[in-house]
Amino acid sequence: MEKESTLLATFKVMIPYIIAVFIGLMFSFILRNTIKPYIVSGNSMYPTFKSGNVVRVIDDFDDSDLYSGQIIVFVHDGKNYVKRIVAVPGDSLYIEDGILYVNDLPGINYEEKISDSGILNKSINLADDEFFCIGDNRNASLDCRVFGPVKRTEIIAIVGDKIF
Repeated sequence: MEKESTLLATFKVMIPYIIAVFIGLMFSFILRNTIKPYIVSGNSMYPTFKSGNVVRVIDDFDDSDLYSGQIIVFVHDGKNYVKRIVAVPGDSLYIEDGILYVNDLPGINYEEKISDSGILNKSINLADDEFFCIGDNRNASLDCRVFGPVKRTEIIAIVGDKIF
């Protein structure tokens, strides 16, 4: 009888610790599955992101989340890239006199003109599963102008907020 009461007393003392551990595990699980940090490498997205910035990425997204202006993470030749979508499936685009045109209208442009058109020195049309992405630091970015459009299957996440 005395052994049972000692065991019960010990269990009563441990209940708050068990609850704290359980809450901690649940909190960790929720954070790990909703806030996925990603460290930006390089300055191709400057001034939006600098090298070393930590951003929140979302890997559970719909095709409706992939629109012109959205920043994404995609894989090309085994390397991850963070770039901005400037054209979506069905769009045509080219660069003329340093200005990006999408469907014959000025696309997402910045004050500084684009010095290297790459494959956009002539108009290209995107297939149903292709996106065209360029870094915000246009003249210091390795992007689709060099290696061509990104396939939908290569997109692994959309970028949410900058954490720090």
